[in-house]
Parts: sequence; structure tokens; C-alpha cells
Amino acid sequence: FCKKCYYTSNNVDNCVNILWGIPLSIVAAAWCQWGCRAEILFPSLRYETKFAMVCLTFGASFGIWTAAYLFGVKPWRDDLMMPEEEELNVLEVKENLFYSWFNCNPVFVLKCAFLWHDDEGNEVASKRKQHPIACGEDPTKVRFYQIGKEYLFLKPERQHLAFPAHWNKGWPGGALEFETYLEMALDAVTDLFAKLCKPRETRVMDDKGDFVLAKQLLDDGCDGCLPNAASKR
Repeated sequence: FCKKCYYTSNNVDNCVNILWGIPLSIVAAAWCQWGCRAEILFPSLRYETKFAMVCLTFGASFGIWTAAYLFGVKPWRDDLMMPEEEELNVLEVKENLFYSWFNCNPVFVLKCAFLWHDDEGNEVASKRKQHPIACGEDPTKVRFYQIGKEYLFLKPERQHLAFPAHWNKGWPGGALEFETYLEMALDAVTDLFAKLCKPRETRVMDDKGDFVLAKQLLDDGCDGCLPNAASKR
């Protein structure tokens, strides 16, 4: 696993799903073992026979899982197998995926953001020369791909789709997802502490106010420490 992309294939996924039957079969074998120890299953059999039944339960469970996956899902059928080599250009890849070579390369992303744009964020056409940039749906915004930040690759007017409305408020996920109710609980705790705790008063001041305040402090300090012009005379 890599932060920027996934290294997998249809064969790897199918092998992992088949091997997932091993932990499931261990649960089935444990169920059989504890049934034998509690004298609920096979109370009249010998110890060796009970051990064989536990092993048989494991093998039967794994066989049922494998058969259900191979004959029910049919993972190796032709319509699920992608061709080994598929030549697509950048625009065709962006239609199906958020990530590409451009927005997964941190050096290239920095190049797009600072070499091909000036200090104010405007594009410098003489440096870019119509080269593709690391971006999402909006070709004018430079984006670096990170898992969990896919919503940044959508246009601002579409980002609200990641936060559907539930009970007149917006939380990520759907009504059947655990994260939705976790966000609701955290939001309720935040509202509770906001009501219990008195907010600290803060003084808001813009840059002009900061400049005036600094000038007043500087003048007051100078008046207290340095002689004025009249005393010099």
C-alpha cells in the first residue's frame, strides 16, 4: 500500500478474498471445539475423533467459502478481467480517476504551483507553454492528491455532494454509514461544551488597526524615553 496509489490486480484481490476463508474457518472450528468441550456436540466420541471433527469443520467451512466465491461471484470471468495494457491519455484517465502521474508527483505539483504561477496565483503562459498541470476538475487550480482529500478535486459547486443533508444538517456519508452518526455525536458534544463554556472575548482588528495601535505604542514609548523637541531647544 502506498499513500499515492494502490498496487493491486484482479488476481491479487481474488487470492486475498479466497484466503479470507481461513479466519472464517477458524471461527467455525472454534465453535465446534467448544461444542465438544461442553459435551453438546459428539458427547460419545473419543478425543481423537473429536479433534478430527474440528479439523473437518475447518476444511468444510473453507471449502464452502471457496466454492461460494468461485461459483457465486465468478471472479475470473472474462467481463471482469481488464486487458493487461491499455493506452489512455491524461484526459481519459481523469474521467475515471482523481489521481494521475501529475497530481501524485510532489515535485511536479510544486513546479505547477510556483514556477508556472506568479506570486498572486496568476498563470505565466510563457513558462507553462500549454503543458498539463496537476489539477482536479478545475484546470486552473493546482491540486496534490492525498487519500481522504478527494473532495478538493471537485469544483466548489459540487463539493456539497460529499455532505448530504440528514435531519436538516449536513454530515459526510449516508444514512446507513457509521461515520454519519459519529459526526452527529461529535457535533452534539461540541454544541454542549459551547453552551457550558463561556466563550472568551476576542478583539478583532484589521491590518490598519494593528498599524495604528503599533504607531501609538511607539509614540508613547518615544515620549516617555526621549526628550521632545521643545526641551532640546
